[in-house]
Amino acid sequence: MLHIINSSPAQTSALRSCLLRLMPDSALLLIENGVYAAIKSDDNSEIWTGLPDNVKLYVLESDLDARGISADEIDTCFTSTGYSGFVDLVERYPAVQSWV
Repeated sequence: MLHIINSSPAQTSALRSCLLRLMPDSALLLIENGVYAAIKSDDNSEIWTGLPDNVKLYVLESDLDARGISADEIDTCFTSTGYSGFVDLVERYPAVQSWV
């Protein structure tokens, strides 16, 4: 399953709820204000430890750019992707869950 988060952890509990339901071999894409959770920091790094096996983490490049966040500021566990990569993810996973 592909999980999509569009709000920062400071805005809603969507990310926390999503993390509790992640299964092995699923993916998580951060978009809009959700990209703030990908920034390297002690608080954010704790979020990404202990995930199920083979969970893939992605962040939307255009939303990073729109918020003035450079690739150097993103945790290394994330792969940045563009809109075509977003479409590829939606096609690759049989189900998509958007968390609001």
